[in-house]
Amino acid sequence: MKDRTPAERPLTGVDVVVTLAAMALTLTGHRPLVDATVVGGLGVIAPLALGRSRWWTAAAVGTAVAFAMPAGRPAVVLLAPAGVASILAVVRALRPVRTRVGVDDAVRTLAAGWAVVAVGALAASVAGRDLFDIGEPIVRLTAVHFLYAGVGALTVARRLRAETDRPTPGSAPARPTVVSGTANVAVVATALAPPVVAVGFVLGAAAAQIGGAVLMTAGVWASALALLASTNRTPRPGRTLRLVAGLTPWVPMVLAVAWAIAQHVVGSPALSVADMGRWHGLANGVGFVLLGLLATGPVVDGGSERAPGMTGVDRAAEVTA
Repeated sequence: MKDRTPAERPLTGVDVVVTLAAMALTLTGHRPLVDATVVGGLGVIAPLALGRSRWWTAAAVGTAVAFAMPAGRPAVVLLAPAGVASILAVVRALRPVRTRVGVDDAVRTLAAGWAVVAVGALAASVAGRDLFDIGEPIVRLTAVHFLYAGVGALTVARRLRAETDRPTPGSAPARPTVVSGTANVAVVATALAPPVVAVGFVLGAAAAQIGGAVLMTAGVWASALALLASTNRTPRPGRTLRLVAGLTPWVPMVLAVAWAIAQHVVGSPALSVADMGRWHGLANGVGFVLLGLLATGPVVDGGSERAPGMTGVDRAAEVTA
């Protein structure tokens, strides 16, 4: 059997169990939902999107312990595995040498870069420092958004775009379709939104903060449409994953835009940060990002990539059938 690259290796049961234990450790803290989400992002979302590495599992454990400690340098030191994991992800994304760098290469590298940004925000958070005069919980939530939106949602969009560009073996090259156009919109909007939102927070600029939220909403909705449109050519159980992931983000993303507007328009209705974590963050993080990554993730069996539209779950079912 051909050796698998880190990006091709599925998460093991040990990785998942250790990450869940680390998440449980955060549930007694001051911000249990946010902290558990961060740890899950490092231990599950990042490796599903950027490639499995034991450094990600170590990052989840180290971060959980750091959250349980007083803010300061010792807590920052415990983020070292997260820093190593994110930098290695960038190195892996840059490793392929091609005469012409494609969109897929650029987006893969950008997603890895957003992981580095997330770890930087985490370092500031556990050090007890503000970022650009912005304090908690926004600093820690910055890490959440760069992990789930910058890494996870962008990777889902990239994979959907790649699926539309990959013709079925023996067929003619893929022609532009509504699905491929939607996937292209998803990649562009999802790639641009995180830095635009960040600029809005740093400068207090309504146009950037609200515009970035609208841009991210457009990107996530475009990915959701592409997931739903691809269900008719996806065998079970991958079809179910795509259906749920495609249906999940419609209302939660409206809540994100409403919250952004409320930061600049007095009296505009919006949920509190705590409620946003439950109704926007948790729904999108699990229902869209996690299931979307599982539905679109590459699985290699004996060195041979899966057929277009086949998910990791589909391939496992095929092998065991």
